[in-house]
Amino acid sequence: MTDSPPEENTAMLASRHVGLSIHDPGCLRAVTAYMLVIPVCAPIGLALGAVL
Repeated sequence: MTDSPPEENTAMLASRHVGLSIHDPGCLRAVTAYMLVIPVCAPIGLALGAVL
């Protein structure tokens, strides 16, 4: 048995040859932060555009 992560967890990173899993330390936090970037930045940009 190998210590490599399951295939379904690495499909997104396979083209970059990165062997990461969602269970690696800090990975879930990074995915969550990336998920919140657009919903947080979009209203800020909209507000700045309205002010200018």
